[in-house]
Amino acid sequence: MPAAYVAADGIKGGEVYSEWFRASSGGRPNGYPDYALTVGTEFSRCKTCHGWDGLGSAGSYANRTGQSTGTATRPDVAPTNLRSVAAGATHQELFDAIIRPSGRFMNSPDSRHPDYTAFLTDAQVWNLVKFMREEWINSNDLYEMTIVGAPMHYEWNGTAWVRVSPTISYANIGKNGNATAGNALYTARCAVCHGANGKMITVDGAAFAGIGGFLRAKPHEAWFKIKFGQPPTMLPGLVTSTTEMRDLYKAIADNVAFPD
Repeated sequence: MPAAYVAADGIKGGEVYSEWFRASSGGRPNGYPDYALTVGTEFSRCKTCHGWDGLGSAGSYANRTGQSTGTATRPDVAPTNLRSVAAGATHQELFDAIIRPSGRFMNSPDSRHPDYTAFLTDAQVWNLVKFMREEWINSNDLYEMTIVGAPMHYEWNGTAWVRVSPTISYANIGKNGNATAGNALYTARCAVCHGANGKMITVDGAAFAGIGGFLRAKPHEAWFKIKFGQPPTMLPGLVTSTTEMRDLYKAIADNVAFPD
């Protein structure tokens, strides 16, 4: 096991996976302009192509629009199951696959993997490797996801090309969790900012009035933000234990205690 991997911080790696250009592990407080990016940040974020769950087009991003399905500002979702890759590759193979010196020019707005050699430090890449190997929570531990239909694509209906999207649904959020323990955890670590019922502040760019609606609508994303933070307002490491995350999910899944 490489010494750099042993010394790496997987929580900081999760920050990098989400928004490497703002991560406290080397990012700039003013964001991506310090890195001379001229394309939208979605073309450089790991999560945009691989999804919060790392399952790519076979996971929670199966219905996410990309370049080939009608949105020029986003790359396509990768067909790669990054979770399987992380489990089967060596530490050095993962490092090389991430930094990708043979990748596309960073400011090229397409779906190829970027070359991160001029943008990420070796320490940040090792943090990413450790995140992928040790800190990624298996979504099956928190909820059940059902996808009906193939990943988003176009089909010819005889007269025109029509975009076809799968249906994604979530159930049993917080499965096997303990709501009592989750409520105690919420009171101790979350309520100071989010309030007793989770509606003290809006969430996800004000798309949700509180964390209850957000977690129930986006259980594939909520755990990531809880564990790895949301710069610059929410620090990483709030909850790192899968057991505690399961309990927290069970508590917040209650739409009476945590209303929309």
